[in-house]
Amino acid sequence: VQPIWPQRLRPTPFWLRPHTQPSAAPSGTRLVLTMGAACAGKAAGPSAASPTAPPASALQAPAEAKLVRPPCRYALATASEAFANHMAASATKDMDRLLMDYTETSRMRVYVGNTGEFNEYVGLANIRELYTGLLEDLGDASDVKALIQGREDNMCFCAWESPAHGYTRCFDTFVYELTEDGWKTKFHNVTGSKDSVPDAAARPLVPTSAAGALENYMAAMAAKDMDRLLADYTETSRLRAYVGNTGEFNEYVGLAGVREFYAGLWEDLGDMSDLRAPIQVREDNMCFFAWEAPSFGYTRGMDTIVYELTDGEWKTKFHNTTFSRDRRGM
Repeated sequence: VQPIWPQRLRPTPFWLRPHTQPSAAPSGTRLVLTMGAACAGKAAGPSAASPTAPPASALQAPAEAKLVRPPCRYALATASEAFANHMAASATKDMDRLLMDYTETSRMRVYVGNTGEFNEYVGLANIRELYTGLLEDLGDASDVKALIQGREDNMCFCAWESPAHGYTRCFDTFVYELTEDGWKTKFHNVTGSKDSVPDAAARPLVPTSAAGALENYMAAMAAKDMDRLLADYTETSRLRAYVGNTGEFNEYVGLAGVREFYAGLWEDLGDMSDLRAPIQVREDNMCFFAWEAPSFGYTRGMDTIVYELTDGEWKTKFHNTTFSRDRRGM
């Protein structure tokens, strides 16, 4: 059998090829091999600037290489940013993102008010254990809401509940500290009631500002939670509705009137799959927002809500809403 590559045509391996020596240089000159020349086995020309090689004492060792630690990818620049990360990670049940707020020295203490149970969790493994159980209890987290949130210096807090999953009257306090990897949780104290029976009664969370009242309204609208929505109104609240494309105008006074309006509105909006409020603004005790649900016939919606402080609670005094309604596709 003839070899595929005849012997006379086989290339010589590079390690057996003769090395080409550079030509002799004139006396008194130094050969300087550049990287390209060295690879090709050729010398660069004489160096006019350095006629003789420098003494050994003049040679300096290269500076010691320093290991530069890259900045932490998830470094959180402020306590507010760390708190916002916690809320977002809790909403999406993202364990890795949640744990980036903590360190091996973080301490988390949990007190269950209705049973007296108390536990302390130190370090990432133990905190992971806590959240694994909590996130499992909360199921799809569809009814988790945190209506009250605040921050002062490096301390943040929130009140939250998930009554359908047995968690009510919950309150968290976070104390953050600045570390080399950004702001991390130093202490996290949690208290709340845990009822093993689903659909536990929730304590209403009182909005502490007009902004909080508006947030409660928007959340109640999205969930079609009539009781929660009516918590923003009183028997003296006035809701006026003007349908721009038909000229229809109605006024609803008190809780019964407001309930009547929203019962009809929610029936029209169906599953509210395309309901959106792209513009929301608050100034002092006045809030307004633009909204629409075009696939259900509602367009060009604009609401203005004026709140007043009543017995320590922010309630709706006036609520004016205008929109266009097309029932042809309904």
